[in-house]
Amino acid sequence: MDEQKFNPTRLAIVACSDGQRLPEITTFHLRLAENQMPGAGLDSCCIHTLALNGGGLLLAEESPVVNPNLREDRVFHQHLCDAIRIKGLDANGERPTVVLYTHMPCGAAELHDLDPLEQMELIALAKDRLKTAHPAWRILLCVHVHYPTNGREEAKPRTYHFSRKHLQAWLADSYSSGLIFRTRSRHGLAAARA
Repeated sequence: MDEQKFNPTRLAIVACSDGQRLPEITTFHLRLAENQMPGAGLDSCCIHTLALNGGGLLLAEESPVVNPNLREDRVFHQHLCDAIRIKGLDANGERPTVVLYTHMPCGAAELHDLDPLEQMELIALAKDRLKTAHPAWRILLCVHVHYPTNGREEAKPRTYHFSRKHLQAWLADSYSSGLIFRTRSRHGLAAARA
């Protein structure tokens, strides 16, 4: 992530509530904040985390993780709006920064048979939805990956930022070139190659 483009000490994180991965994600952002403001400490930061099973996957209307009877996407969106106001992330004309996460492996994604590419596509759709409703918000897309180990070494979690625009261009090119063959219409995502 380019720390020059956003203030890592003031942001809202939308992540899965996974009890093992969420602390890794939070720690990652605290380290970014510490690098930006050495010695500042927790009291100087406002890193507000909103977490439910599936995290950013819940903010895409098209997501199979969203229960159509509960509409968690709407509830989660409202809580995000409230958090930005409560924490003053939009104070003094500041552009709020929201970091949407998916992580791998994710139990909520597995429950709905979502592959990693579909997870990334869904949080990109969530970004589109949020940018339409809140054009001033700065929204970053991240994937947190917990790499398995062979048991002889400590697991190495990694967080990656990706561009919605580049992901969607790659998907369109991959479908048109025949690189991706499988049908993804079961979730209403990108149209499969005929």
